[in-house]
Amino acid sequence: MDHIVSAVNEAATSSSAVHISRGNEFFKSYKPLVTELYKKLVGVQQYQIFSMEATKPGVVQCKKGPDDEPVEQDLRRKVDGVLTESTKVERMLTTL
Repeated sequence: MDHIVSAVNEAATSSSAVHISRGNEFFKSYKPLVTELYKKLVGVQQYQIFSMEATKPGVVQCKKGPDDEPVEQDLRRKVDGVLTESTKVERMLTTL
């Protein structure tokens, strides 16, 4: 139960939507990096619940509902036979 309390305490103080205009520089600088590092999540609209574990970087567990079995999708790209490593992601995102 402690991990739930911790997650709630660390979450954003409001769940209100924030509008970011289409031409905003944030997405122009962020999207190419994410696209270079990860593949698109196939069938994203059919899922309602997404989770990730620190022990499996780049792997997303997708569920259609709370009682469904999760489907794992590895979104890491493979470059020269090597999957995207978390250290590379951290290094690239800190240079933004």
